[in-house]
Amino acid sequence: PVVVKTKKEWKPKGDDVSLIVHTSFRASFREDWYFDSGCSRHMTEVEKFSVDLKPYSTSFVTFGDGAKGEIKGVEKLISSGLPKLDNVLLVKGLTANLISISQLCDQGMKVNFTKSECLVTNEKGDVLMKSVRSNDNCYLWVPQEEAHLSTCLISKEDEVKLWYQKLGILNLRGMKRAISEEAIRGLPKL
Repeated sequence: PVVVKTKKEWKPKGDDVSLIVHTSFRASFREDWYFDSGCSRHMTEVEKFSVDLKPYSTSFVTFGDGAKGEIKGVEKLISSGLPKLDNVLLVKGLTANLISISQLCDQGMKVNFTKSECLVTNEKGDVLMKSVRSNDNCYLWVPQEEAHLSTCLISKEDEVKLWYQKLGILNLRGMKRAISEEAIRGLPKL
């Protein structure tokens, strides 16, 4: 018998670069306000929210990636359709409106997070602000006029899309077949 010796050797195939991407299931709007436990102050970049803009002692804020944004001033939000907030920094280069959890607590408010929502209450227990948890695990502020409406966090279409992504099924036909054959327990109907 002839014995053939083989050798396994690792060789790089090229200069591939891997990037990490976060996919959100909803589009972000400049009017959206996110509850953020990591930011030190309420912040926005949208100048149209400005009411009584005043100078601020510090000139820059540092973002999570190390970049800096210029502080244009500090303002109070009192317009309808916006959260009622004091001492909001107007920051150039900010891509989202942020509600600081620590600033709310410093003002004597209680912030309570649950699996589906976040409630901000005063010392009497009155609800001052409410947010709902989005599909990408962010807590979005809900205007008071919308707070009384029943909120649906995941629609049927979103749930099907999530299953589609989890299962890695290549086409809709395969997804429909899995549903019709009840091949996967808990899979929603289209």
